[in-house]
Amino acid sequence: MGEAVGAIDVFYPRAGEVDSPCGIIAAGGDVWFTSIANGRVGRVRAADWRVETFADPHGRVRLPANIFPGADGRLWFTCLGSDALAAIDPDAADPAGTITLHTHPDLRGPVAIKAAATGLLWFTARGSQAVGSLDPRAHSPTASLRLIRSELIADPSALFVDARGLVWWVNAGSGTVGRLDPSSGDPARAVARFGPWPEYGVPRAWAMDRAGALWLTTREPPGLMTMDGAGEVSWRTDERLRTPDGVWVAGDDAVWLADTAANAIVRFDPSVGDWLGFTAPGVAGPFDIKPGPDASALWFTNKRGGSIGSIRVMG
Repeated sequence: MGEAVGAIDVFYPRAGEVDSPCGIIAAGGDVWFTSIANGRVGRVRAADWRVETFADPHGRVRLPANIFPGADGRLWFTCLGSDALAAIDPDAADPAGTITLHTHPDLRGPVAIKAAATGLLWFTARGSQAVGSLDPRAHSPTASLRLIRSELIADPSALFVDARGLVWWVNAGSGTVGRLDPSSGDPARAVARFGPWPEYGVPRAWAMDRAGALWLTTREPPGLMTMDGAGEVSWRTDERLRTPDGVWVAGDDAVWLADTAANAIVRFDPSVGDWLGFTAPGVAGPFDIKPGPDASALWFTNKRGGSIGSIRVMG
């Protein structure tokens, strides 16, 4: 892998195995991702950077969108096209054979998924117009599923659980941000909504810095929004931004985002307001970006390129 900050490496699967990769996450020393257009999940092995993919033997996984480690040791991912949550054992000799689907009559169109410190998995269900939770450690995880509905939830998509345990999400249908407190006696009544901000664009994806501020990419216009715990926002942009999507904050507090249409990974330094863009052969439609097993690099999906990339963010 490249050693200089901004150095990019791209890792390719065998032909046809990855199509429009979306979500990405580090787990068990490897990097896992979803391949939404062909119903697979995959990983990049840290030992040799080999790309592997896994398909459900029963063909039940359709449109896997986002993936996250669960407290039960499995990786859980949303199946947008199957109206289901699914799990896979990353330590199995044959991970594909361990894929299980978890459905519920009220669960439709799950998109994003994250884990809370309590062990619960939180997810957005766009088709259900709801935010939900599930305990992956339960004997019957589906029996623990709980959906929270509110008139303030509109096409929920990207989701984040902050250090206080509050659950935040993007309302794609209203260009706003939602928040709920799971510790509330009635979380549905405690749902709050912030925005919209027409002058700042429509929120897309999340990250959180060490001070607890939330960073969101925006579209129309493209930019980067900061939100504190009280919902106060500020916004900045650069003329080179086109369609920023995934975002993450590195250990030195620099904010990195994937600009899909620009085929670039962009670094923003909040301390001085500088923007830098990085690209390389094979960077094609970068979409989601997250830390890998080594904090010195971030990993991203190339949605148009059908590949996985990494970029060094710290020396």
